[in-house]
Amino acid sequence: MATQLIKSKKQTKTIQDLFIDAIEFDVPYLAYLIYFVVQKGKLNMNDSDERLDTIELSPSEQIEFDQMRTQDFLKLRQIQLYAVKQQNNYIFYFGHNAIEVATYHERLYRQRVRKLTNCHNQMMDKSLYFPETKQTKTFRELLKETHQFPCYICEMERDAG
Repeated sequence: MATQLIKSKKQTKTIQDLFIDAIEFDVPYLAYLIYFVVQKGKLNMNDSDERLDTIELSPSEQIEFDQMRTQDFLKLRQIQLYAVKQQNNYIFYFGHNAIEVATYHERLYRQRVRKLTNCHNQMMDKSLYFPETKQTKTFRELLKETHQFPCYICEMERDAG
């Protein structure tokens, strides 16, 4: 199950390979799960990736795991994708946190943010077409090219439905 979350062109063979893929392909839940079970001694990095599917967490371990993920001490996904909802469109930004993005938006547009959404999970693989360069890129590709944050990305019309 967990090993099916990521399959690269090269079949993952060890827990270490799977951990590296989880970080590279932006699957923090899996990266934290691997880190947690290795720290608990339930697996080691040289084990077959298939062994991860046999691991079960006790209720207390699940709580501990959830707390570890929330604290984000591995610093995965330090930059998030946010959308500011306007009357007829959404304005997208990359930023460290919602406050940073709201402040940046207010400076650019001189208007207070009424609705700000973290849409990282839902939108990172959405493709955008840029007519000026005749290129299509995903938010994920744009993030890899961006080095200064917060950063305005684009505006997108809201669906009429």
